[in-house]
Amino acid sequence: MGRRPLAYLLCCFALLLAARGFAQEDSGGGADATQAQILQRLQALESQLAELRGVSPGTPAGPAAAKGTDAAAVLARLAALEKSVAGLKAARAAPKPQPPKLEAAVDPPGLEPRIESLEKKAQDLGIQLSGSLAVSYNYNFNDPDSRINRTRVFDTEHNEFSINLLDVIIQRPTDGPGTWGFRADLDVGEDPAVFQAAGFADGDNFELEQAYVDWIAPVGDGLTLRLGKFVTNHGAEVIESADNWNTSRSYLFGFAIPFTHTGFLASYSFFEEFALSAGVVNGWDNVDDNNDAKSFHGMLRWAPSDAFSVMVSGTYGAEQAGNDHDHRGLVTALITVSPWEDWTFMLDLDYGSEENAGVGTRVGEDAEWLGAALYAKYAIAEEWYAATRLEIFDDDDGARLGIVDQTFEEATLTLGWKPIAHAEVRLEYRHDWSDEDVFDEGDDLGTEDAQDTLSFEVIYRF
Repeated sequence: MGRRPLAYLLCCFALLLAARGFAQEDSGGGADATQAQILQRLQALESQLAELRGVSPGTPAGPAAAKGTDAAAVLARLAALEKSVAGLKAARAAPKPQPPKLEAAVDPPGLEPRIESLEKKAQDLGIQLSGSLAVSYNYNFNDPDSRINRTRVFDTEHNEFSINLLDVIIQRPTDGPGTWGFRADLDVGEDPAVFQAAGFADGDNFELEQAYVDWIAPVGDGLTLRLGKFVTNHGAEVIESADNWNTSRSYLFGFAIPFTHTGFLASYSFFEEFALSAGVVNGWDNVDDNNDAKSFHGMLRWAPSDAFSVMVSGTYGAEQAGNDHDHRGLVTALITVSPWEDWTFMLDLDYGSEENAGVGTRVGEDAEWLGAALYAKYAIAEEWYAATRLEIFDDDDGARLGIVDQTFEEATLTLGWKPIAHAEVRLEYRHDWSDEDVFDEGDDLGTEDAQDTLSFEVIYRF
């Protein structure tokens, strides 16, 4: 019995060793298969992780990744996968960046703020903007079929509403010796067709009435030097209706004097009472001179007080196209008196002559014209005024209106009302007569020696 247990144990031990050896032999092929599957799945996971990270297939999943097949390499690859997975989880858990917020759309500034901005910039530069607008309606009691008010300047159309003139003034005034300035008047409407300067017209409805540059030379109290286009010094009336007492214009304004000059003008004030200007210009209403000669233009003004002034103006030079020899001369005198607080009077006297300017039966003869206009204005109240004009114009040689032995006369009465500071309403009655039949009546042309008109006008200043 003593040997049998020992043998039994030895047999069992041998059997166990055999079984272990068999198990080891049997598991060798299976282990290889399992290991291949693990590597295949590991490679698949690495490829999928690379795609998720945006890395091209075959690129290492991380800096520590290896491609070996032994246990150490597999563990290293697993560690790299775990690290990559952890990084992806952390990135997913982190708050997603928000897209940048778009600023709310801002509406462009309206017209009024933009105008205010431009005005501020202009003020900073010392530039001023002003002007006026005049519109009217005219009726001729002769009711001419021609619908023309003969011998008129701007109010030439019968039974018509008219946009007479929009005058926009852009200027930078001078401010003492050594300073520069400029002025430009841009005019639009029906009136520019009448006063357009030769050589600078741009259609019937636009005119650059003035465009000049000033410099005050440091001489005495200041010598003003002007170069460009400017309105004449002659006469009591001006182009803009807003600066006149009456709606219609006089014969003297329309036919006896020029509207504008282009050239050079120097002006100087002696003391406070005297002012003198003199210069050289292209002539009458010429931007482009019509001959090779230049004309002289000057003015002397004496104003000893606010209640009295006298201004004498003169122009002399050759004015006929292509003719440098036949000269035209003009002298005007304007006297202004305010004897009482509510009354103002003006007397406008004009005399002109021109060599070889006669027409009709006086062709080849020298021509003369002369006229006078008396104005009176009375301030009825703060908002109301009345103005009258009596005028005579003698154009015996036909140099200005084309008909010899003719004298025109007219009487005008205007009632003005200013409802607000910038607006004015006018009602005007005017009677014209001549010693020749020149006015239309009905379908008869040039058969009447008189005409009567009624005008309604609205003016706005800005």
